[in-house]
Amino acid sequence: MVNDAEHNDAVSRGHRVLSGATDFFSGELFCAALRAVLRDDAVAQVVELPEAVGVASVLDDMQSDVGWEEEGWTIDEDGEVAFVDPSRFRDLPPARRFSLSDTLRKPQRDAFALRGLLAALHQQPVLAAMGVIAGESIEFRTADIARYRPGHYLRRHDDVYDGRLFGLVFFLHASWPDGAGTRLIAEKPDGRCGVVEPRPGTVAVMRLAGHHFHQVEANHSGDWDRYSIAVHFGRARG
Repeated sequence: MVNDAEHNDAVSRGHRVLSGATDFFSGELFCAALRAVLRDDAVAQVVELPEAVGVASVLDDMQSDVGWEEEGWTIDEDGEVAFVDPSRFRDLPPARRFSLSDTLRKPQRDAFALRGLLAALHQQPVLAAMGVIAGESIEFRTADIARYRPGHYLRRHDDVYDGRLFGLVFFLHASWPDGAGTRLIAEKPDGRCGVVEPRPGTVAVMRLAGHHFHQVEANHSGDWDRYSIAVHFGRARG
């Protein structure tokens, strides 16, 4: 049971993450990476997350959450995806298997650091800075909180729907063993390809609009888990 002092400390950490992440994602270092992707046509950019973003605290929240559920998704001949029970996923033909990973749909109420990070990405200074670079008003779309255990992966796909323009992938695990896999592979329409290593404490920036494909290779480790958050941004509605 958490006492009042521990609760207050956790709340304070959440506020610090919110403040630090808001400053970082509206600041020049991140904006330079986004500019390279949206204006200079880079395949992807990777930025080191500063201590103020609270990576260790966010990871603690993710690892202690009891709400993780394994999810399998299938893909049909038309490219449509659908949820399938993980127990059935492994019996499907390989061509029908789209992704398998653990998902955290609703973080615990006391996951203050994790919630602080996500809240920062909704803040007006962040969206305004992104909008200046994109040349149009930007809004937060979705955040997919994922854990890739051994054997988990995400097949090649694009995210050209719902007005999505670009995305961020946070790598929040504490280590990345040699040969573990789970690298993010991003492709440009002209055939250029970038391989992003999931180095702990970094965030990858990539374009989504215009048929930019990406995938997550399988986790080849025996006992290591990749903790990540994929965040999507799109043009403002209305």
